[in-house]
Amino acid sequence: MNFFNKYKLWLNFLCIANAFYSPIFGFNINLPNYSNNTIFQENDNTYKEQALSDIQKISNAQLLKYETIIKENIFSSKEEKTNFYLIVAFEIDRRTKKLDKSYKQNEAFYGKTIKNLESMLNLPIHYINTIDTSYETRKIRQQLHNLKFDQFKTTYIGSKKKAYSHSFIYRKKNLLYDNYLKKIKKYISILEELRDCTNSNQFSNLLNEYSKAKKDLNL
Repeated sequence: MNFFNKYKLWLNFLCIANAFYSPIFGFNINLPNYSNNTIFQENDNTYKEQALSDIQKISNAQLLKYETIIKENIFSSKEEKTNFYLIVAFEIDRRTKKLDKSYKQNEAFYGKTIKNLESMLNLPIHYINTIDTSYETRKIRQQLHNLKFDQFKTTYIGSKKKAYSHSFIYRKKNLLYDNYLKKIKKYISILEELRDCTNSNQFSNLLNEYSKAKKDLNL
């Protein structure tokens, strides 16, 4: 029996273990060294742009677990961590604006669909209410106040708080949009069933569902 066959099972186990425990779900970000203490000032923006470019390649789920990225990547200084938090905050804010835009587009599309269906059914025309995306400022401030930070520089603490608050806002907005769009889709589905219904008893039941769906959407 040669060496490979003798240790085949053990080698397979090591491969599986390595894949399972690899950083960031098997994706490791090769963050550049962009600390002001370790590179020339004129190259600082270039390094930060590269770090941002690397971060932009990962999924929303991975980005929101930015603390895992910090644990799995080596930073040579506190300044690098500070800059990393600021870049994370910037990228999450960019994705939040993209999320807002996507919701507005969906809202306009579904609003037009609802108007057409209601008109076809000779029902009162409703307009989708603008969703309240305001986040609970008091709650965020309280959570930030309760966080226990390492006693580094104020800039480090501030950058960490900024990354946290932006991620909190993204999560809250994403949940609000998702839940509201589900209600809108349900309302559209009921309107479509009313349009296609030929059974009087079923039509009566659908009207009850229609009333409930309107109430859920505050129409």
